[in-house]
Amino acid sequence: MLAKTKKDKTELAFGKIPAYCKYELFMERYRSASDFIRMAHVDIDKIKLLDIGSGNGYLKYFCEFGNIEWHGIEIWEERYRDCETLGYKMHRCDIDSENLPFNNETFDIVVASHVIEHLKNRDFALHEMYRVLKNGGLLVVGTPIKPIIISNILNLIYSFRVINKGETAYNYNLYSLKKYILNNLPLAKIIDVRGFRIISARKTKNWENNYNFYKVNTFLGKLIPSITPEVNLIIMKKEKMTGA
Repeated sequence: MLAKTKKDKTELAFGKIPAYCKYELFMERYRSASDFIRMAHVDIDKIKLLDIGSGNGYLKYFCEFGNIEWHGIEIWEERYRDCETLGYKMHRCDIDSENLPFNNETFDIVVASHVIEHLKNRDFALHEMYRVLKNGGLLVVGTPIKPIIISNILNLIYSFRVINKGETAYNYNLYSLKKYILNNLPLAKIIDVRGFRIISARKTKNWENNYNFYKVNTFLGKLIPSITPEVNLIIMKKEKMTGA
């Protein structure tokens, strides 16, 4: 007998967002990113943050601390309005083809959660994210990953498909993702990798109501991120060394 799918979000994930479970691992991408935003805020009185593909503004729910100036990029109108309601300064930009509407080194933190896998012109977009990031700032890139063989097969299939806006255009495994970042961003340093959701069934089971279940998943995700279906890469933009 098939498991019954939950229809209603009857819980508050981490006490913040309507969800199917109390410790919903789907939301861990945002909760995890907030750890590093908080860490960066220790040495900065006011943070300027750019949330690319800001969606419904879930990240902001997990960052109810300090002094953060929120900016967002979102192409879908309903989500754009949701973020405005939450206090984002929203900007219209197609990052697949348009330069971000900001000067160089504007932001202390740039977040792109589940964005780069949807881009046809991902090199251009990644360089734009890096351009508007201050030296010493953090770039948080979140994306699904798959085992090497599967990601290679899917990318071969995608190379023969017409990809519509919003559809997945590219698949990474953890090795290819890290290599891609380091090969394309000068002076970038990956300072942490967080994986999520080793086991998950948020719409059919109540496992993610159990805090210990949540902690085991996130512990293994940090220890062995390559076996998880999605990761956050935390990337620092190092300052260029100057000669004597």
